[in-house]
Amino acid sequence: MWRGYWYVGLMFGLGMGGGSACSSPDPDSVSCGPARPTFRLLVDTEQGMVPEDIRLRVRFGSGEEQFELGGTEDHKAIFCEVDRGSPTAAGPIVQLICDMWTDGAATIWISASGFVDVHRDLEAVRDPHCGLRMSEVRVTLVHDSEQDGR
Repeated sequence: MWRGYWYVGLMFGLGMGGGSACSSPDPDSVSCGPARPTFRLLVDTEQGMVPEDIRLRVRFGSGEEQFELGGTEDHKAIFCEVDRGSPTAAGPIVQLICDMWTDGAATIWISASGFVDVHRDLEAVRDPHCGLRMSEVRVTLVHDSEQDGR
């Protein structure tokens, strides 16, 4: 019985038991860096002004969240800010920027008065070493009249 324990100990000690004896850091390994959102959504218009009444709805694996400017909802996965193109807070919105921590695929709906509604399914990008990688998604809103060809 004593020899059996010694043999098992020897095998693990030599790295043959699947342990970490041979797991020295690989200098060529990829650095994954800090945690990042699954998606970064950038919304703008060809005219350069995003409407103040823009609404974003995001459905993902663990739920659904909505964003509206001036809204008071407590968000757990969707975090948006506006770029007004100037240092003052009074200028027009030139871009809506949203970090979406969906931990996988998501579906987005964007609406604003005078613009064509947007519905898009987003697929998360997985890296074999680091897991989910952030994907940048750009959406340019189109006026209703441009959609109709007027």
